[in-house]
Amino acid sequence: MPDGTLIKRKIQLYVGPEGVSEIPDNKLGRFTSVVAHLFESGPIPLILYDKNLRCFFTINLMERKVTKGPQLSEDDPRRPIDIGTLSKNPDILDLCWMPPNIKTSQNNPAKTLYRSSGFNIPIRETDPDYRPDKYLLVLDESGRIDLLDKETLEFAGPAGRLPAPETLFPSDTNITTDDLLAYRVLPMALKEDHKYRGLFAATVSREGTALALDVFDEKGNCIDSEITRIRGGRRGGTPSSRIVLFGFPWAPAMTIGKFLLENLQPPIFSVASYFTASSFEAGSGHRALFLLHNSFIAMKGRDVSGNIAERFLIAILLILPSIILGILLAVRIVRDANVFGFSKNIRVFWMIATVAFGLAGYITYRLTRPKVTLVTCANCGKPRRPDMDKCHRCGSKWDVPELIPPAWRVLDR
Repeated sequence: MPDGTLIKRKIQLYVGPEGVSEIPDNKLGRFTSVVAHLFESGPIPLILYDKNLRCFFTINLMERKVTKGPQLSEDDPRRPIDIGTLSKNPDILDLCWMPPNIKTSQNNPAKTLYRSSGFNIPIRETDPDYRPDKYLLVLDESGRIDLLDKETLEFAGPAGRLPAPETLFPSDTNITTDDLLAYRVLPMALKEDHKYRGLFAATVSREGTALALDVFDEKGNCIDSEITRIRGGRRGGTPSSRIVLFGFPWAPAMTIGKFLLENLQPPIFSVASYFTASSFEAGSGHRALFLLHNSFIAMKGRDVSGNIAERFLIAILLILPSIILGILLAVRIVRDANVFGFSKNIRVFWMIATVAFGLAGYITYRLTRPKVTLVTCANCGKPRRPDMDKCHRCGSKWDVPELIPPAWRVLDR
């Protein structure tokens, strides 16, 4: 204010590719299908990517200015889906790290001292909540992570990629964001210069049974990696994806129960889960009702070991109990349908439907079967339907004696 005092004023701004305004204006253009990097507080420019325009933008609300970066070429395979704070399902996976103890010159007393084994060791200060001054992390839909120069809005080089957790069956290591239940990427730098030093990338498998962590340097080279294991045994321990199913005292019983419940699923849905195992986002598999993308057969569908025929044969063996159950129920239906006089085509239809849909097909048949009471045929002695003109067993006619009413009646006076 002119007298030097400060007041708060709430305003609404309209932003488009062509600028910022306090009033709606068609000249501003319109953003569509935007991926944005949002900051918690402070007058920091907003950086976003428009998937249709295929270029990055910097929006400075304080200066009412929009800066457009160069457009990605048509042959550029990159498709950014996340910028800055790269995270998915933070309630499932969070990532933090302790500052490393790096020796520095003894002549610099300004450095913090770390006491270890009775000696004072100078260390460099690090910033676990580093906010990059020059670069932003950009996540591609393929799982690749790139560096974006905040000034030029151009890619500055690769930074790494999302690691693949070790699952029950070997799966493709080139995973995408849809293949993961959760992920978190955290950049790293030193406080003294805020220079980008690399990143940590952690991921959780689709089933939620394994976690992987990779460390990349400033050039995008993986310098260390780790997966969740229980130490002991061969090859450095047993992966957690197997421990969850077989490693604890109660695990085998739970695994058998899970296997039996999955085999109550209609076989046709199980086969569909096998072929669509990698086609749906990981989180949707935990909410699915018909296609179970976290079932054993779906995990086998994401297996990359062996040939196609071998994998499919093992998948059929995994749902063999449900197939046997469907066949047994189909036999019962065919026998029952024969008793009730269904035609051959209808019996074949219910047989195929029951083998394909299992228990659901059998229940549907029982609910839709005619509600009639069978009577004994006077000709062949077998049960027959009274609502049919002829016996469906021997073909004899339904001979019903004619009921003639009497010519007299009793009246109550």
